Amino acid sequence: MTIARELIRAKIEGQATNLDWLWQPSAAAEIRGYLNRLTATRSRAVDILGIEGMAAVAYFGALADTPLLFGKRQPVPDHWRKLGQRHSTITGTPRGAVTPGNALLNYLFGVLASEIAIALHARGLDASLGTLHADKDDRASLAYDLMEPARPLLERYILQWLREITFSKRDFHEDIQGFIRVMYPLNAHLAITAALWRGIADSLAQWIYQRLSGEKTALTVPDAHLFARDAARRALRWSVGRALQRPIPSTCLECGRVLAKRRRKFCSDQCARDWHGGKPFGAGLAAIAKARADRAAASERTATPVHRNPSRPSRSGRRCPAGRRTATRRCERGMRPRSGRG
Repeated sequence: MTIARELIRAKIEGQATNLDWLWQPSAAAEIRGYLNRLTATRSRAVDILGIEGMAAVAYFGALADTPLLFGKRQPVPDHWRKLGQRHSTITGTPRGAVTPGNALLNYLFGVLASEIAIALHARGLDASLGTLHADKDDRASLAYDLMEPARPLLERYILQWLREITFSKRDFHEDIQGFIRVMYPLNAHLAITAALWRGIADSLAQWIYQRLSGEKTALTVPDAHLFARDAARRALRWSVGRALQRPIPSTCLECGRVLAKRRRKFCSDQCARDWHGGKPFGAGLAAIAKARADRAAASERTATPVHRNPSRPSRSGRRCPAGRRTATRRCERGMRPRSGRG
């Protein structure tokens, strides 16, 4: 039970850190109260799992109103626009998400579980023998055990990402029973983030290998610079050798289309007009364009004329013949001088 206690302690500490990051001090204090109860409780699996469950309810209750942005032209149900409660209203468990936010979490948790299972097999450990999760057929219980301290890190990654992206309705599909799935190409972009979790999976697998070998090693979860704003550092971890790009593309705030340029917010001027209020914004753009045109015309009128050397060839490749000033100017413009005027 010592290993189980350390895993749950690291998870609850990560949840409290996320709530501090979200400026929710009262919810963070409540989570830390469960952490104190975990320290004082007996070493029984029932007690540990009970405290973990109560902390999870308080944690996701504080995150339930986290907004998801969809394009204004995307008619989506109201429950799609919030993260929602972690437990599904259909299954009563986190499996079978009924909101897009929880569908994203479930998909990334699956990616993380796969990376941890691979890391465990690489060290010769059986991923199906767990300490917290019961052993079941076709389930990597030990991988799910090691996921617990890494879950807050992945959740913070999702929360950070939700602040920067606008979804499209086609990114998700709700079936006749009410379950929501992540659709292509969004699921492909989420799968690419596997390289971000690989270092964390290796660290957790190495820790459990040392603990099972009798070594008393402290549990630490590296962040792998996931929250650095430098795109180069993030791109090198998931797409070595390729051009700098984000694992998940930015989309238009109005219609939800993928943007061709990273720093733009809208895919077209029409979407920008619709987002900012239509005609008033269009009138503002027209005024800006007119001001720029007037400024360019004024600069052309006040510009100092450039006097060319008549001895140098003109644009047409001919030398300007000696003569009057009018003929020289006509030659500079590539025109043949008039006969009888030099």
